[in-house]
Amino acid sequence: MEEDIEFEKNNRKFKVRVNGILINDGKVLTVQMYNNDFYCLPGGHIIVGEDSKTAVEREFLEETRILVKAKELVSIVENFFVRKNGMQIHEVSFYYLLEAKEKYDAIEEYSLIENDNGEEVKLNFKWINILELEKNNFKPTMLIGQFKDINNFEKFKHYIIK
Repeated sequence: MEEDIEFEKNNRKFKVRVNGILINDGKVLTVQMYNNDFYCLPGGHIIVGEDSKTAVEREFLEETRILVKAKELVSIVENFFVRKNGMQIHEVSFYYLLEAKEKYDAIEEYSLIENDNGEEVKLNFKWINILELEKNNFKPTMLIGQFKDINNFEKFKHYIIK
């Protein structure tokens, strides 16, 4: 059985994730997950023994059903937050700029059901104009600045959010 890179101890959880940035006609594909009230970038956990580039291509396909190639790592975000249940989270996420390997339909808004470790979860996707990410409750907010020039992402960034 494949295992995600994550562990829990004493009401604290550490996990390693990947997220993909797919841009089409000035819009970026975002997802609102079943348990969130905000939009973020599609992605998921890295499996033990898997590199982040392979993981983002796999996770993006699993969630969006779009076959992609990871072009460039543009950010690493270390995120520290507390869930509603009091669980303290330390999350490390790799953010990759992607390109589609095949033609796909860029439907403005749509939903898919994903099998997430045996649990069916609903994912709501939305193509959001890059200039309107802030208006759409997009997280992590600091990535918005990197979207200023979609053809030439700003230099690599490492963020720590506490």
